[in-house]
Amino acid sequence: MVAAIAATTSIATAVQYTFQGETGGVSIQLQTPNSSGTVALGQFHLTTSDAGWNSDLYTYCTDVGVTLATTHAYTPFSIPPSQLGVSPSWVSGGIEKAAALYYYNNSLATAGSQKAGLQLAIWEALYSTKSSYTKNDFFSSLNPTFHILAPDSGTVDTVATYAAQILNAVLGLSSADILTADQNTLWLAPVDRQGHISGSQGLLYPGNTTVPEADSTLTLLGVAITAIGVAGRRMRRS
Repeated sequence: MVAAIAATTSIATAVQYTFQGETGGVSIQLQTPNSSGTVALGQFHLTTSDAGWNSDLYTYCTDVGVTLATTHAYTPFSIPPSQLGVSPSWVSGGIEKAAALYYYNNSLATAGSQKAGLQLAIWEALYSTKSSYTKNDFFSSLNPTFHILAPDSGTVDTVATYAAQILNAVLGLSSADILTADQNTLWLAPVDRQGHISGSQGLLYPGNTTVPEADSTLTLLGVAITAIGVAGRRMRRS
């Protein structure tokens, strides 16, 4: 059923997921256009009893400006969806790069700092058009959508370094590799009772968990992944 879903542009059926907690994560101080404060950055663990869906979903969000609802309904869309996110809107091509980050790194980001870095990289891909990254980009107030206010000892610095590495690796992927990721990733759009997209953060869903054989650019992803082994977790708004 998952493969069939991935082949469509949108589906009327909604799935309900309930947030169970984070697997890995670090606390950081984040500034957005509307607020600032401490957030937990890591990987979401959600569950559902709806048939045909991953009962345990380990995922990342696509909306830095929205709070995750504990239990919410989601409608799946193929990548790229017609929507531009929940809040704020994504840059052109951002969701395609975010899907590639998720597709090629979700199962490989095992340490907490890697999971936190993957979420940070996904947000940056969605809201930035830069062609290359260093860790310092995540601390720059010139970023109009979000930036880290202060490092938390060496951990957040490590997270930002990892995020820059995997972003640069994805930016170096071929269009065919990006297309493969997009065809095997869904965007779960949060929907209210009237069918409007609102009320929670959007989520990335694995339409297919098979990762293609690595070429030189995917090997670079592997190098980035193994370069950092600090334990940590994934990100969620307080």
